Amino acid sequence: MNQVQLSAPRARFGLETFARWLRDFWRNFVRLKCSTITMIEKENEFLRLDARRQAREFEQCTGARLTSEKSFRLLADHLTELVWTTYSDGRADFFNQRWHDYTGLTGGELKLLGWRAILHPDDVQRFYACWIIAFVAGNPYRSEFRLKPVNDSDYRWCSVYVFPQRDGAGKIERWIGVAFTGEEAVDDAVFDTGPH
Repeated sequence: MNQVQLSAPRARFGLETFARWLRDFWRNFVRLKCSTITMIEKENEFLRLDARRQAREFEQCTGARLTSEKSFRLLADHLTELVWTTYSDGRADFFNQRWHDYTGLTGGELKLLGWRAILHPDDVQRFYACWIIAFVAGNPYRSEFRLKPVNDSDYRWCSVYVFPQRDGAGKIERWIGVAFTGEEAVDDAVFDTGPH
């Protein structure tokens, strides 16, 4: 009988302790859960604010880039020289209005037909060789080629200058080319082969 009396109070004591522990556990669990939910909500709010800030900065950068691009194209369209740009991989991107006036081809036709449509047949191979060497090395180049004007049956010599436009890390973003037709040939001193 002594054993029963000893075990009964222990059992009661154990249940009360367990009940207190369980009650405290659930309180702490609920507190922890609430604080975790609060932390997650605050983190989500921070991420939303950061995403909005990044979107705003992207819009500003994109707007500035579009304005810069628009200004460049406006300027290029009013030059008497033939101006074009290509993507970093060499695909044609832009031809100024003077190209259309000089060759009779639109920018889309020039992109589709390529240089073969306007270069003298004897200059095509040399042109592509110069371009490939400069493209692979990432260096500017200068050469002379004959182009066919729309209103003339004869080809005319022009001086061609092409140089890479690089980003802050030195990676080529695009290539910019300028062709000076016969009357506007430029002195070599004007063509700066330094970093761009």
